[in-house]
Amino acid sequence: MQLRNLTLEKENQGLKTKVIELGRPLHLYQSRDSTVEVKKLKGKVKELESALQNSKLLIEQLGVREDYLKGELHQSRGQVRERDYVIGEAVAQIREVAEHVQDLAIRADVLSLMYESSLDMRRELALLLDRVKTLGIKAKAYL
Repeated sequence: MQLRNLTLEKENQGLKTKVIELGRPLHLYQSRDSTVEVKKLKGKVKELESALQNSKLLIEQLGVREDYLKGELHQSRGQVRERDYVIGEAVAQIREVAEHVQDLAIRADVLSLMYESSLDMRRELALLLDRVKTLGIKAKAYL
């Protein structure tokens, strides 16, 4: 049994030595993996910082664009108010002209009626003159 213990102890010692020998490269490998992983993480951090900076620039540009569009909107609203005022004035003038045209139409109707009655009077006057002539001719015969 002692022999077996010695053999096992030697074997154990050999394994310990191998573990130590293999542990060094494993530790170096793990360190190298950590270094690579840290480098990858640093790269991702730089990418995220760059994306953040780009986003900040975009936000700033959008703010400037928003201010510009607000100015345009304000100007457009002013133009619409001016246009509405001009249209209101034009509508008022059109109404005045329409009323004046209606007054002229009424006057034209009155003048037309007066002209027609004037024509009727002229006809009657012409008929009366004809009768007077006729009566004058007949009266000459008696004279």
